[in-house]
Amino acid sequence: MGMLIAGPLADRFFEPNMMPGGDLTAIFGWIVGTGPGAGISLMLIISGFLGAAVSLGAYCFGAIRDVEDILPDYGVKPTHTVDG
Repeated sequence: MGMLIAGPLADRFFEPNMMPGGDLTAIFGWIVGTGPGAGISLMLIISGFLGAAVSLGAYCFGAIRDVEDILPDYGVKPTHTVDG
């Protein structure tokens, strides 16, 4: 779903608003500049921060953080043994 939304969001929202005189240039222009490519740069920075926030938020839940200890390992029985 994100792949379908990313293109139109970049072309119709971020790029026009990050052109010189755009609505977002006063807030984010110092980070990524203005002009062609600034909108997609801003979108990538925002998605990176959102990804980090989701990861840190998931880390706050003990069930997710300790999943390696909570869930038992899946054991595969060997079909043969190697005698040395």
